[in-house]
Amino acid sequence: MYKTVVSYIRQLPEDEVSKLENTQSVCMYHYRIRSCSCILCGCFTSSNFTDEISAARAELGRLEKRENELLKQLADTRAAAQAQRRRLEDLVRSGKPPINRLPVESLLQIIGLAIRASPSDDLSCNRINQIRRKGELAGVSRHWRNLIFGCPNLWTEITLAQRLSPSVVHMHAIRSRTCLIDVYIDAWYRDSNKLYLGEMLDAVVACVSRWRTFTVLTSSCQEVFSLIFRSIDGLCFSCLSSVDIPAELFPDGGPQAGYQRCFQPQNIPRLKHAVLHTQYDDIDVPLGLETLSLTLHRYCNEPRSSRSAIPIFLSLQTLKVLSLSGNISHWRLQPNSINLPLLEKITLRLVSGPGSF
Repeated sequence: MYKTVVSYIRQLPEDEVSKLENTQSVCMYHYRIRSCSCILCGCFTSSNFTDEISAARAELGRLEKRENELLKQLADTRAAAQAQRRRLEDLVRSGKPPINRLPVESLLQIIGLAIRASPSDDLSCNRINQIRRKGELAGVSRHWRNLIFGCPNLWTEITLAQRLSPSVVHMHAIRSRTCLIDVYIDAWYRDSNKLYLGEMLDAVVACVSRWRTFTVLTSSCQEVFSLIFRSIDGLCFSCLSSVDIPAELFPDGGPQAGYQRCFQPQNIPRLKHAVLHTQYDDIDVPLGLETLSLTLHRYCNEPRSSRSAIPIFLSLQTLKVLSLSGNISHWRLQPNSINLPLLEKITLRLVSGPGSF
């Protein structure tokens, strides 16, 4: 093909050949320029690409270094957290339970509330259940047992009941130490256990100077009632502030002589609240009495002496609550003869004759 082109050029006129030579020169010029441009562009393109790669590699290196630092920091944090978790578990295992970290006073208050919880309306059952709950709570831990056995205030309520043994009463009398005690004598419906009752009475009589309240529940056994008042006959209740003896303890015969002697003002100097029963209305009561519930048993038709015209308890300056029941047919009260300046409440269940009251 080259030869064909050369032959064709030789056949051309001279002026055409000159034009062709000029065209060839121009083409060669443009070709050289284009070649140089391509070379220059290639050089510039290769340099930018290398810079981008270097920059990308540098950024990757920085990120990988940061990744390694964060992974090391995460590993260190996990190790520290695991160590702290083990330390916390060791502290929990070696430390006291939360209930034992309470102040002793707060824990004793909680235990006292648990002991005195009263799910039943039967007061006798509740008192016996309280004794059982003391034993149950004392078995929770050695700490609780030491607290319960060493707190005298948890042993101040002493119940004398047929279902309990004398040792329980002795235990309460000892563990109450020097605290004032509340004595409850439960209902004894038979005298077959009078021996047990005698032992219980001996235990509480030994600390009669600490009696704060004395309550006798209803009993249909007169022998038991007589035993109670034979045991306390002639005693002085120096701290007794409340006494409660129901009227059912006096069937068909009135109060016992021991009862009359025990509850004289000189034997109960601090008495504030009383539920008493007497055959005659000239009973002496402490002058500082605030609450009096009195049942009058009248077993003779002959009127008493003029002393009973104005009973002393109708002139108590400190009396706030008065409840009277029984026979007052012999009373002969004059207008304005009752002087009770602090009286707030009075309840009367009386049997009286014409014009007596």
